[in-house]
Amino acid sequence: CSGGGMLTAYLAATDHRIRAAAVGCYFSTLSQELEAGTCNYDAEQILWGQAQLGLDKPDLLIARAPRPTVVLLTSHDCFPIRGGQDGLQEVTPSFQAHGPNDRGEIGLFASESGGYH
Repeated sequence: CSGGGMLTAYLAATDHRIRAAAVGCYFSTLSQELEAGTCNYDAEQILWGQAQLGLDKPDLLIARAPRPTVVLLTSHDCFPIRGGQDGLQEVTPSFQAHGPNDRGEIGLFASESGGYH
């Protein structure tokens, strides 16, 4: 979760040895996070120069396509669930572009519980 979700998303996007990834309590869009104002960021959750490069969280998952990826969202987290849903809409076409196969899938698990911590 949180910083671990960021590390999972980043490493899974950049290291092709990672065959499957589950990104938890981190995935959203920066615009939704800034609008909600609920995230108190620390340095581990932001890539250096990320905003200047125009890099958003969905871009990390787009880079993973078509490898298996699960996104864990919860409504009781500082990362807005709406941002996660918007991000998944942005990411899904990249996975679908590879056509149906047993690897090119992105999944969503949304919880109403108090988080995954």
